[in-house]
Amino acid sequence: IVELTELNNDMDNLLISTDGGTLFLDEDLEIRKFTPKIQEVYKIRKSDLGRPISHLNHRLVDADPFEIYEQVQGSSKSAEMEVQTENDRWYLMRALPYQIGPDTFMGVVVTFIDITRIKEAQKALEMSRTRYSELFGRMLNGFALHEIVIDEKGAPIDYTFLEVNAAFE
Repeated sequence: IVELTELNNDMDNLLISTDGGTLFLDEDLEIRKFTPKIQEVYKIRKSDLGRPISHLNHRLVDADPFEIYEQVQGSSKSAEMEVQTENDRWYLMRALPYQIGPDTFMGVVVTFIDITRIKEAQKALEMSRTRYSELFGRMLNGFALHEIVIDEKGAPIDYTFLEVNAAFE
């Protein structure tokens, strides 16, 4: 009993320390266990243990997680996708078959890892690239001479035109 209690405590502490939302579903896609962070994605309470996940509301936009859980349950193959919540948080959702033996699966384990900062950085980078491209284009077209920017690849006579100004065109 002591070893089982320690094992449960270790499991609970491990799940909480990962700082991600984790959801364990049984073979009927009913809730077995979840971490507190899953409440950022699902409207879930302790009293929901044993309920079908399809009975709960989620905060995801343009995504049907239940459909993905059914696919993973039926195929025993994991699925991964980026999802967004109603409050503009982004998560990497991974749904994996719950393995109970070498080739035996019963249920699904779902994790939600917050990737909002990564998505914000990607958006900022894209905006920066767009601004740089516009600025470079204006600068290049400001020259009256036939100007061209080239990138040498391989042999000295093999050139690829990356940008040309209006005068060159």
